[in-house]
Amino acid sequence: MGLFRYIVQGFGWEIGSQAAREGLDALKQSAEPAEVDAETIDPRTRAKLERIRRHEEKRRAAQIDAQLAALKRRAKQS
Repeated sequence: MGLFRYIVQGFGWEIGSQAAREGLDALKQSAEPAEVDAETIDPRTRAKLERIRRHEEKRRAAQIDAQLAALKRRAKQS
């Protein structure tokens, strides 16, 4: 029974890592800036939008990491 548990747990880890990769890919796609004519934006506004985009990207990545850590803890308890 112990071997079966490790096999199932291995499949769980693989599924979880695949879900995390898909989540990160979706994050990268959604973080792409909207198409705006770069010449019409003030340089200060452009810099501010870039800082906001980086902040949102880091926040979303942290959320995904937290969810993955919670799943790992839950898998360890099982």
